[in-house]
Amino acid sequence: MSTIHGAGEGTPGGHPGPAVGHTLGGFEERLLAELKQVVVQHAAAATHPEPRRRAGRAWAARPLLLTGAASAALAAGLAVVLTVASGGAGRPGSGSSPAFAPATTAAAVLHNAALAALAEPAAIPRPGQFVYSKVYTNEVGWSGPMIVQTWLSVSGTRVGLQSQTGGTGAETHPEQACVHGRVFPASRALRILARKYPSRVSLHCTPAGLAAYLPGMPARPAALRAWLERRNQIRPGRGGTAIDLLWVTGSMLTTHYLTPAQRAAVYEVLAQTPGLKIVPKAANLLGRTGVGVRWTLRVGPNKGSTYTLVFNRTTYQLLGENWTGRLGLNGASGGEALVKLAIVNKAGQLP
Repeated sequence: MSTIHGAGEGTPGGHPGPAVGHTLGGFEERLLAELKQVVVQHAAAATHPEPRRRAGRAWAARPLLLTGAASAALAAGLAVVLTVASGGAGRPGSGSSPAFAPATTAAAVLHNAALAALAEPAAIPRPGQFVYSKVYTNEVGWSGPMIVQTWLSVSGTRVGLQSQTGGTGAETHPEQACVHGRVFPASRALRILARKYPSRVSLHCTPAGLAAYLPGMPARPAALRAWLERRNQIRPGRGGTAIDLLWVTGSMLTTHYLTPAQRAAVYEVLAQTPGLKIVPKAANLLGRTGVGVRWTLRVGPNKGSTYTLVFNRTTYQLLGENWTGRLGLNGASGGEALVKLAIVNKAGQLP
């Protein structure tokens, strides 16, 4: 997932937050390097149509920290598990399985995924709650295998949490919220970039830009495509549109709570995207097999790189995503497998 929100220096009202030393720590060094990569790549994108390599999954789905092309009823006291991508059959909300079509094309796979999403029960999280996600991720030659657990604020106004285990060790740091119109906590690395690139890196925000629940996100494919174009500047006909669309929607599907209708709309938008191909036999990083939908870059220095969404071939739940070539951080191949998505009451609470 490579979420790149950093630790801050204090909390509103003068309460101290995580201490920040005079030199950048390991996490902030990586954050600064990733942010610089984002800024440089998106500055170049204005004159070069090559698809942009992602530089941290959160930038795609939570765009308010960067401007321009970088800018994606619960019972009280209960943690509600919304999706478990375990590879087993999930029980739809109606108690019966949708009528899936033969998975002979990428569009058919995605249409089946939309039907599966619509069969699941909907929930309305409360503003004070958090969306919990657990993801197994690996970027070869960069972070290595990790378990990443993330708690993102439903409303975007409460500081969340991310825990990473494996790779370079164990790390825990806050996930940003929008407090009084400003990103909080703002890491030292982010503030350095905001000073150096004020036209592209911003500390101003709206709660909706950092929220993990998006009630204003359209649930009709045509309206959703227009919404993604406005929010993430993914424009039809522009180089890299398909890969950008996959990065953005893949990030939302694994870290945000989208309603069944919203998830269905995401899959229908992807089904209408030219160039996606079916992979009859695909597997996520945990070895769970299914059917894949793949985009292959055909031009530019990253030609031949691929990005694949992997679905359970029986239930059409999303199992994860893989990328090859130079699409990952620092040009690393890798992927991630969604283990669990849930709504909980507190940052750090397990479902």
